[in-house]
Amino acid sequence: MDTIQQNKRLNSLDILRGFDLFVLVCLGPIIKWLATNTKILPACVGAQFFHTEWTGMTFWDIIMPLFMFMAGVSMPFSFAKYSGAGVYRRIFRRVALLFFFGALIQGNLLTLKPEIFRIYTNTLQAIAVGYFIAAIFILNFKLRGQIIATIAIFAAYWIAMAFGGDYTTDGNFAELVDREVLGRFRDRASIKNGAVFFAPSYRYTWILSSLNFGVTVMLGVFCGHIMRRS
Repeated sequence: MDTIQQNKRLNSLDILRGFDLFVLVCLGPIIKWLATNTKILPACVGAQFFHTEWTGMTFWDIIMPLFMFMAGVSMPFSFAKYSGAGVYRRIFRRVALLFFFGALIQGNLLTLKPEIFRIYTNTLQAIAVGYFIAAIFILNFKLRGQIIATIAIFAAYWIAMAFGGDYTTDGNFAELVDREVLGRFRDRASIKNGAVFFAPSYRYTWILSSLNFGVTVMLGVFCGHIMRRS
């Protein structure tokens, strides 16, 4: 009976994952096109399927975090089957593959041109980093420790953002860290006369935001814990 109930929960997670993919690949582009090129849908509906330029949030902003959350939900189930030193090899392999596939999809890796290669710029890579953080917490802490560690990295992110810069598009600390660390290997970066220029329209951040990726995955982990115990 326990196995049957557990499978039902995992099936529900697959349904949610399929819905997220459907919105990303099919529903979102259709609604965007209808809202932009016809009068079938009002502009306010179409606006929910574009990322917010800076302040506020739309429905479209939930798609990426939901993937990370779902990755966390499945971890208590899968990690219950892992044991021994081999678990770390499994984790490192999965993280490496996700990061590699992210580089293939959006990092220009297949061009074999180092000058346009982008290091960290993809949702798959964000999931890989969040998964890695969550895996370390699960393997080294009990539930209480996992909660404390999650709160700690979220607090660290808040402190860095609150005191490391301001909350403007160019002055926030996450943006400054990405520009300094990734430099010419940041997405939409270009080199002109030996200087690196960053596209003003690109506002995704990755290095410092990795702390939040870990928090998002861990929220899914806590949900997975509840599902297993119920």
